[in-house]
Amino acid sequence: MADSKKFALSADRCKFWTVNHRDQTISVVLQDGRSVTEPMDADDPLVDSEIAISIFDWDKRGVTSVTTRDRIIFAAAFSPATPDPLKDRPSVYLDQNHWSKVAFATVAPERVKSKLGTRQR
Repeated sequence: MADSKKFALSADRCKFWTVNHRDQTISVVLQDGRSVTEPMDADDPLVDSEIAISIFDWDKRGVTSVTTRDRIIFAAAFSPATPDPLKDRPSVYLDQNHWSKVAFATVAPERVKSKLGTRQR
């Protein structure tokens, strides 16, 4: 951001914020409707992300992202301060390197190998 002031991103102050890698800006919409847009630092590691736009919505506790290939990804954001939205349903958190295995298991199970190197059925 242009100056060294710190800005707390919280549900008390923000409705949502957008990180736009395409135009290298970060925008915040406050609860009172005001918005602030600042340029990203040129050396920010997010500038080279595969995510082109990412929007965090405090009210919905969700993240909507658009990839550089214009694919849309919806994700729920966790909050320890609100009731469990999954109502104790099991959930799995995967490291990024395991996402492709889950995708292959769904659409091309023959591409998934076991730890021993044999194909899974």
